[in-house]
Amino acid sequence: MRSFRSSIILILIIGFGIGLARSDAWAQAAQPAPAAGPKIDIVITDALAGPEPGRKVERDKSGNLITKPGDLIRYTLTATNRGTEPAHNVEIVDPIPAGTEYVLESATGKEMTISYSIDGGRSYQLPPVTYEVRLPDGKTEKRPAPAGMYTHVKWVVTQPIPPKASVSATLNVRVRTGR
Repeated sequence: MRSFRSSIILILIIGFGIGLARSDAWAQAAQPAPAAGPKIDIVITDALAGPEPGRKVERDKSGNLITKPGDLIRYTLTATNRGTEPAHNVEIVDPIPAGTEYVLESATGKEMTISYSIDGGRSYQLPPVTYEVRLPDGKTEKRPAPAGMYTHVKWVVTQPIPPKASVSATLNVRVRTGR
């Protein structure tokens, strides 16, 4: 947990491997942390959202959700300002985990602008997300990006997060059936 000046953009990168663990979240700022100000804590929760309603949720010894192909997982990322000043320009960036595929139009967040990357997080687009295809005649054409192309989701909180307040962002991913 680190403190950030109100004018600093907070970037949260969430990453995890094949086991769908969400334990290596981290945050960084462009400048050293001040003695007081906003302090953002992030809590990530996961839930099995389908396809079998009522199926018992199982976890491995590390607490990772045990899944099978076709399962729908809902992630909730909750950012809480534990500091003494409002947190401005907060960004939450979440890579789509290996072995899963983003479920189109499932990302939500109140008072947040949501954008998407299809290039490993180098750039982001507001919906509709498109990519360019070179046609046989040499011209290019924009096409809608399929779910399998999405690599990251980014939420930008449009309002300051007051001290002791929280905001939540969610998204769904589907465990791939194989490739």
